[in-house]
Order: sequence, then C-alpha cells, then structure tokens
Amino acid sequence: MCQVSTGLDPVLSAPVLHRATAGGIRIGAARRSFAEAALLVDEAADAAVSAASRAAWRREATAFHRSARRLLLDAAH
Repeated sequence: MCQVSTGLDPVLSAPVLHRATAGGIRIGAARRSFAEAALLVDEAADAAVSAASRAAWRREATAFHRSARRLLLDAAH
C-alpha cells in the first residue's frame, strides 16, 4: 500500500493486519478442530471399533480440543 505525501517522494506504509481478520482466521481453525474432534468421538463410539482404536481416536480428539481452545484463547488476546 502506497500513500502519496505532499512532497515528491512517496510514503510507504506497512500493511495493517486488523485484529478481526487475524482473529477470524484463528476462530475458523478452531471451528474446524472442534468439528474434527466431534467426528473422531462419533467414530470412536461405533461398536465395531476395537478398544485400541477407540482409545487412540479419543486421545486424538482431546488433542484437537486442546488445540482449538489454544486458538480461541490466542484470538481473545
């Protein structure tokens, strides 16, 4: 983005990253993480899944929840 000053030289300014834009990106990523965690929990609830797979999917779902919470806390600050 370039702004022209009253003199002959152009004044260069850095792009402005608005907090709402950066926060929106993080909130979108958090939503996707929550959706993925919900999908994993639903898959783990299936009766045909072995106990080891069920436990692994629940651990992964917990990791997605943790990541989503971190993203939301980061967006809040």
